[in-house]
Amino acid sequence: MYDDYFMEASHWIDSNTSNDTVIITDWSYGHFFASEAHRPVVFDGRLAYIETLPIREYWYDHSLDLEIPTTARDYWIALALTTDNYTLSRNIFRMLATSGDNSYLLLNTYTHNKTQSAKILQKVLSVDRESAYSILKENGFSDKEAERLLDYTHPKTSRPFVIVIKDDMHISGTSNTNHPRKVIIYKIINSTILEWNGKSPYSIIQNGTENFIDKKSNFSIIITGNKSLVVDKNYRYALIIKFLTNGNIGDFIKVFENKKIKIYTIVS
Repeated sequence: MYDDYFMEASHWIDSNTSNDTVIITDWSYGHFFASEAHRPVVFDGRLAYIETLPIREYWYDHSLDLEIPTTARDYWIALALTTDNYTLSRNIFRMLATSGDNSYLLLNTYTHNKTQSAKILQKVLSVDRESAYSILKENGFSDKEAERLLDYTHPKTSRPFVIVIKDDMHISGTSNTNHPRKVIIYKIINSTILEWNGKSPYSIIQNGTENFIDKKSNFSIIITGNKSLVVDKNYRYALIIKFLTNGNIGDFIKVFENKKIKIYTIVS
């Protein structure tokens, strides 16, 4: 599973980032990068196990520590990577790297409603700090409560982090707070294609230009170099797709790349 490309990426992180830099990646790589890059990770196998318990019909309320939110890091990382709202992505990563689950836990102490907490949190993370403050006030939070929450969701000084992306990372999309899973990348093909499984795509995106082909189709083809990504058309502008097919996107800059791994960070 881990090879020289992973080692090269971990050594780059170890040599080129500060000791307090947080690594954000798929849970299955968490322990490896924590060990080899000597940096903390947001998500690893232990947390991944805990966060799959609800799927197996367990609930945190009476099976595990109450401080573990039902809307967990897996959800927020997936949302950050699958949204095309890059402000939301940036704020989620900054929040997780700087304060972990504290914003959700604090919100839940105010609302006593996990679903409401998750919905409010997603709204405030989608905008800048000033707009987020207005949203919190509209939801009945006091000035003190709003400012305390914003220190977690929109920290004035955030902890440095890197996002590690593998070239065939098949992240699942999320659409609400109940952890639905939807595959957004159907296939990665090492050649240029114009159709898939004998069917025409909704659109073909190449060199930043999108050509619409079949409005009834449910997938798009993104061509980058000699590689084609077949993706759910609704996620064709998702951040993970941009990471896999482009260089810098908005505040996100690519700082390392080898044959299998890309590493991104943000411009503060």
